Amino acid sequence: VSTDGRFIGWKDVGGRFINSVAVSRDERYVLTEELTDDDHPTKDYHSVLRLWNATNLWPIRSFAGFTNRLQSVALSPDGRRFATGGSDKTAKVWDASNGSIVASFSADGSPRVLFTPNGENLVVAAGGEVPISIWNVNTGRLEKTLRYTWQSKTEKWWRSIRSFWLSADGNLLIAGDGEGSIRIWNLENGRLVRRMHSESWDCGNFVATPDGKTLAISTADRKGIDPNNRWVEIWDIDSGEKQRDIRMERGSIEPKAYTADGRHLWTEQHDGSVGVWDVNNGREQ
Repeated sequence: VSTDGRFIGWKDVGGRFINSVAVSRDERYVLTEELTDDDHPTKDYHSVLRLWNATNLWPIRSFAGFTNRLQSVALSPDGRRFATGGSDKTAKVWDASNGSIVASFSADGSPRVLFTPNGENLVVAAGGEVPISIWNVNTGRLEKTLRYTWQSKTEKWWRSIRSFWLSADGNLLIAGDGEGSIRIWNLENGRLVRRMHSESWDCGNFVATPDGKTLAISTADRKGIDPNNRWVEIWDIDSGEKQRDIRMERGSIEPKAYTADGRHLWTEQHDGSVGVWDVNNGREQ
């Protein structure tokens, strides 16, 4: 799904498992991460990245040889670079023309990565007391850090960023963590604007409307009993208040993108199907 929530296309990749997808902001390129055990000595899954032309879904080039499992991938706005966050606790920036490493940054845990809209900086999110850092990909300089005060003092797994989003102008950063909190940051001054606490134990998946005014947060079973008890919470970003709950009747589900007008939500079910939901009445279309 494109940045404004429109459907781009579909490509049969021969049964290979697609773990991550990134779309350039100009919507000219798509980067996919495939998990495969083909020709691997230990038969463990490893990552193969492929860069595609988004217009005709024709492959441009592939990148293999990743020795660590990847947590996330990102594509620069112009499609000339891509970034990876791996289990080796590093975030790397790569040249998409030849697969060479442009920059490498350390993190506390397996990081998630995202380019700023101008392509000059990389946002790296993981865990620890300073879970979010912003790096200049050209100079390798650390530009800014965002500190956290975690509620959990023992379980490191919960004290990590599970998903995050940048506004189109690069000024607003929204991060969801394993403790069920959503934090909104002003990146110009590095200040925390607002913190919202979901009823879920994990805010591992959320999406924002293209205008950055509304969030849809996937929540787990609120009582910790029924794994099929799934909800999507709709939040107003400006006020920090929850607007409504949408009960998902088909079990485990994840929001993937809003449509351009913010009225409908694309979702992915774990049975492989895709749904479209009316946000106002909570009904599947």
